[in-house]
Amino acid sequence: MEAHHLEIAYNYVEYCTSTKDVRHLRFHNKNKPFDRKQSTFKVLRKALTNQVIFPPRLFTIQNVTVKLLDHKDSLLVEQFEEESTSPDTYYALLLVGSHSLLSFSKAELQTNLRFAQCIFPTYPSQKKINEINPCLHEPGKLPVMNPPDWTPFEWDVFMRRRDPLTSSVKIGEVLGVSHKTVLDAYNRIVKDCTIWIPFFPLGYENYTQYFISFKTDFETGFIEELKKVDRSSYVYKIDDTILLNLFFEKHLKIDSILHLEKKGVIHNLRVSSPLWSYEQFQP
Repeated sequence: MEAHHLEIAYNYVEYCTSTKDVRHLRFHNKNKPFDRKQSTFKVLRKALTNQVIFPPRLFTIQNVTVKLLDHKDSLLVEQFEEESTSPDTYYALLLVGSHSLLSFSKAELQTNLRFAQCIFPTYPSQKKINEINPCLHEPGKLPVMNPPDWTPFEWDVFMRRRDPLTSSVKIGEVLGVSHKTVLDAYNRIVKDCTIWIPFFPLGYENYTQYFISFKTDFETGFIEELKKVDRSSYVYKIDDTILLNLFFEKHLKIDSILHLEKKGVIHNLRVSSPLWSYEQFQP
């Protein structure tokens, strides 16, 4: 995409995350990237087609069980198939490398997912991804995210409006309530949510993904550094372990991360690459 169009797509991501409003028309009216709204809509459709951005999703921490299984001598294909066919599974990955499987699935009572965030990047970048240095920041742990204290009806509305553009009228028809009842519930729950919408200026398929897990005293430093690169990253904390889903240009290697282990900044480093994936939605 042209640089000007990438800037518009980036501004749309910023608009979504800051206002929690994902409507293209509202974005156009506020930012006026073109005189004609149709021109704005065309650029955003192209950004979606090229996977520069993805459709925005409503996100909050739920009661989930996260499995991150260590490397096995053979691929865990059968277990991946079991996970991906289970109605309780939200997201599953068959991995190669230090881990064999990653999955997020429904849990009844509690969660071992302590933190999750789609990092809003800086475009143009302030740093290359292989230049991040969490030691430039004070040591700090990430805050623990807890599932919100919603009513069963509010959780039902949340599950049906993960796509914030889903019609309240249609949800109301399914649930047997008025669209205003649905909209009122949505307006309450959105206060406890973020908008999960990544930005990949080269297009999602033009990056090499790595899943990198470790322990560190510089958890918040990684967040601050990843904000300075020009593409999104996904950050999870599972119990006391950080899991980063990073996107490198295809010619880059992850030597910079390995160097952090040698310096003692991170411990228990594990690096894996995705092979197959299943996604009901990504937490």
